[in-house]
Amino acid sequence: MQEFSALVPTIRDIVQRHNKTATRLLQILREVQDSLTWLSAEAINAVAEELGISPDKVRNVAEFYSFLYTEPRGSHDILFSDNITDRMLGNRELLHYLCERLGVAINGTRADGLVSVGATSCTGMCDQGPAALVNGYALTRLTKPRLDRIVELVNAKTPLEQWPREFFEVTSNIRRADILLGRHFADGSALRAVLKRGAEAILDEMMQSGLRGQGGAGFKSAAKTSLAPSRIGC
Repeated sequence: MQEFSALVPTIRDIVQRHNKTATRLLQILREVQDSLTWLSAEAINAVAEELGISPDKVRNVAEFYSFLYTEPRGSHDILFSDNITDRMLGNRELLHYLCERLGVAINGTRADGLVSVGATSCTGMCDQGPAALVNGYALTRLTKPRLDRIVELVNAKTPLEQWPREFFEVTSNIRRADILLGRHFADGSALRAVLKRGAEAILDEMMQSGLRGQGGAGFKSAAKTSLAPSRIGC
């Protein structure tokens, strides 16, 4: 269990870097987790105290996001990309294979605290899958032989910087730049053009586009945005 007194200096430094701004809670929690590997009750209480907000508010945010952990994770945290493309490439078989080789349950942490294995949403490596993340770094083109090597590296407590570079190789598969990537745009020009149009024009464009939110209800994005006009433009 993490001692409260030992957490305070680390958490205080992180919170102060964000000017003790409670609206940056999510980023603060991500940085705290990067330093401590997970968010214990003691860490959550320390963040709340430094920000001057309720521990329940901090806990609710920590428990809402799947990439924030309120239970211990392994020093090697491996998450398989889980989408239709990776499944077609056999990611589920590989996930079970790795868990069996490592002696850890899916979505579990091994008793020695060395490794955790689970699944996450798409990592953007669909063209180079089956893919996974290890401590946030992309692992591409996974195969059983490659997983066998990963098992050896994990069990030997080999730091990630000493893992074979090809495990993390990400290839650019763009074959046709087209209008979006084939033309040079001055930095910030798109944002300046949007702001120049003004809030009403932006809302009208959003309404005409029929753009909808990604939730199950498919609520129109323009309708959502119109509820907060003060946050449009500058």
